[in-house]
Formats: sequence, structure tokens, C-alpha cells
Amino acid sequence: MTNLHTLQTEQVNPRTQNIDTYSCLDIAKTMNAEDALVAQAVQPELHAIAQIMSMAAARKQPSLPEPELARAVFYPQISESRSRG
Repeated sequence: MTNLHTLQTEQVNPRTQNIDTYSCLDIAKTMNAEDALVAQAVQPELHAIAQIMSMAAARKQPSLPEPELARAVFYPQISESRSRG
């Protein structure tokens, strides 16, 4: 079992440790700023993420080429409605 105390994501965030003393606007601004950090961290890994998504999708629908593969696996309701015309 994973020890939560060793995970970086479970450590105290110094930018938010006093968030309970903030105004609603400051809480919203802080949350927004923290959310933006996620996008910045994910952006350099998009190619690797897409590669993993393609591998997973290909295991489910091995006969389909991209982008039909991605659409069929990740948005099956759209794929079905397009195939019915």
C-alpha cells in the first residue's frame, strides 16, 4: 500500500496553507492559479499521453485507424451516431 506521506501530491502546499483565511475572491484566484499549474505540467507530456491513449484504444479496437480509433473508443456515442448517418 502507498504511504500518502511520501507522495509529493499529499504534501502541504505553501501557496495554500492559509487559504482558510482568504476572502472568497482570493480563494477563487488561488484555486485558479493552482489549476493553471496542472495544465503547465501536463503540456510537455501530451505526446506521451497521446501515445498511451492510442495504445489503449488500439487494444480495444485494433482494426481502426486514427482518428476513427480515438473517436470510437473515447467518444463512442458520437462514433455510433455518425455510422448510422
